[in-house]
Amino acid sequence: NLLESKESMHQNSKSTFNLFEVDFIYELYKFLRYMHKRFKEKGFIKRNSAPISIAIICAYKAQANKMKLKFFRKEKYPLKYKSPEIEIDTVDAFQGNERDIIIFSCVRANQSNSIGFLKDDRRMNVALTRAKKALLVVGSLSTLKTNQTWGSFLQYLEDNKMIRTIPREDYGKTFKREIHATITQKMRQQQQQQQQRKK
Repeated sequence: NLLESKESMHQNSKSTFNLFEVDFIYELYKFLRYMHKRFKEKGFIKRNSAPISIAIICAYKAQANKMKLKFFRKEKYPLKYKSPEIEIDTVDAFQGNERDIIIFSCVRANQSNSIGFLKDDRRMNVALTRAKKALLVVGSLSTLKTNQTWGSFLQYLEDNKMIRTIPREDYGKTFKREIHATITQKMRQQQQQQQQRKK
């Protein structure tokens, strides 16, 4: 749940995009890659394990284009760059595919409570069922919950304490705190397991 998130409309295509989500998801992606690397170094996962595959699915084509510009220019890849480790596309284009981790950019964030394409249950089903290991949904809680289907899904997440509210700040700092907290927690768990084995 991104606070202060706001959607915009592309003047030519009339497609919707959300730069707040683009910035956040870029930092989230770097965080996931870094944590996977650190977990290998710490021995939490096997060093010879395959790299995780990540896909970013966007509700709108304009959002997918903005995401590609952010990712591929930052990483100095061409805009048509293809990799088994990262894929960025729309919901419709991704249909039939799977990845270890799916990050879904909902895009819509407005005061009129309009969610556009997200009302389509078939698109929602594709977006939410393509992950093999983890699904991360990035969006505006206040906008999405006005729809009945999304409201039920979000209520389930809230009931199970699976929603994180992120303030508008330097997202890089947000994930630096997460990195420290996650590694510290994992190391404590490992130490506890080792002590239990000794007993």
